Amino acid sequence: MKRFIITILALATSLGADAINRGLGDPKAVYIEKGAFSASVNGSYHKWKASDGISLLGILSNTDGTISRAYAAADADWFIKDNLSIGVRFGYVNTAADANSLKITELVDLTNKHVRQQSYEASLCVRRYMPLCNSKIFAVFIEGLLTGARGYNKSYEDTARGKEGEYTDLYSADLGLIIGASAFVTDRLAITISLPKISAGIEWQEQIEKQEDKSSFRSFGFSTRPNLLGISIGTVYCF
Repeated sequence: MKRFIITILALATSLGADAINRGLGDPKAVYIEKGAFSASVNGSYHKWKASDGISLLGILSNTDGTISRAYAAADADWFIKDNLSIGVRFGYVNTAADANSLKITELVDLTNKHVRQQSYEASLCVRRYMPLCNSKIFAVFIEGLLTGARGYNKSYEDTARGKEGEYTDLYSADLGLIIGASAFVTDRLAITISLPKISAGIEWQEQIEKQEDKSSFRSFGFSTRPNLLGISIGTVYCF
């Protein structure tokens, strides 16, 4: 799999003079020149709150609780050749859910359930832009990433003895390939849309239950299908 992704990146970053022109423009046209830097920062925060035992969609009943999610990410890239950059990415996610009272139909009762999850991730990446029709405004790109993540998850209930539940350390490593498109809206600011296409990774967990019992879990996956849930829209500033 590694050889497969490396081969695709080698083809995408080829600067050979004999590159085939299929009517989309000169493959050697400059979209972002060598020596440029680009950076972006983005984030989001959402909070949902239900109270007084409200019913939702006829499925959730006796609902009283909150869910919040915060996300932040930053990246920096250096163009070592025209249209070709190397860079780093950093991300942070924090999710909290408190179900003081919640039933899903009559089958599942999640009353007095609380969840906290937090993770950090870092990536090394290589991105190759390919201008459309010699354009300095529009381009498509292909990007390879090597990502590692570290986080934790804890779920618990409030009891007479205090908080009782499970604490889980989370680790993951992932190798991925992303396709996307970019468009400059000013001389230096661009909008990008990206979609994960190929990914392979391993995840492992170490869990402690009630501070007594320990267990572990490992998984490995590989996919060549586009991950529609992973579509990302962002902004990039070049200087």
